[in-house]
Amino acid sequence: MGICGYVTAACVAFAGLAAMTGCISGVESIAADVSPEGWSKPVGMLYSNTDTLTAKELQLTLRHSATYGSLDGRYVVKTASPSGVLRYDTLAIGSFQKTQGNKLSEARAQPVSVNLSEQGDYSFTVTPLQEVRNVWNVAIELKQPLKHDGQR
Repeated sequence: MGICGYVTAACVAFAGLAAMTGCISGVESIAADVSPEGWSKPVGMLYSNTDTLTAKELQLTLRHSATYGSLDGRYVVKTASPSGVLRYDTLAIGSFQKTQGNKLSEARAQPVSVNLSEQGDYSFTVTPLQEVRNVWNVAIELKQPLKHDGQR
């Protein structure tokens, strides 16, 4: 399935989450599904940027059914601007706690600052540096950084 198919499927899956977080907290999320049998290849997502002035943080989120510690590792996020400027960030997923029951849990990397200074479509590609299992969905969250008072 091509990038557009993954993004479309992920948008449907995240529609409720986006409705809850997108407008209320200033968090925008794009996502792609991956195989829980084993994920090792790059997965791509597109983000249409219209706000060139607001500072943003990028946070990598994995939705998974893994056991404690099995997602520990590093993930490369390649950002391509509309004009083709490339940026690479290597993000680490550390320890996390598994949600009880059959629900999927989330593991998050530490956010990094990004400068989305161009209008248009940004391409994000996420690649694990080693194969991981039990990951169902990969998301990039873009949000305003917290201010000193804890507000966005």
